[in-house]
Amino acid sequence: MGSSVHDADEWQTRLTDNGIWVEQLLENQKNNVLATVIFGHANMTENGADKFKPFTDIFRNAALNFNKPVLYIHGDGHFWLNNKPWPEQNIIRVQINGGADALKVMINTELENPFSFDNTFLD
Repeated sequence: MGSSVHDADEWQTRLTDNGIWVEQLLENQKNNVLATVIFGHANMTENGADKFKPFTDIFRNAALNFNKPVLYIHGDGHFWLNNKPWPEQNIIRVQINGGADALKVMINTELENPFSFDNTFLD
């Protein structure tokens, strides 16, 4: 989640536990999938990256070891972003528009960038 940290110990525990959970999933599925999508809420790069470090350090290392395309989708910022905010080039981050817009994600692992997006498919 975004916003303020209400309890530093609980925050650290939650982010670490979530990072370990993602790490385990990526490791367990490494030989079964060609790409993965991780959903979150917080914009962990522009809105106080240091407070999310317990998660992002584990997540980034796990994605690097996964060595396949990883898409991290989140809300929080309420405007469209599609970029690679971390040095690990296999992680793509998408921040969705706010409001009632839906996002369709298409995955084609035969492409260099396997993820494509359509946020007008319901129009």
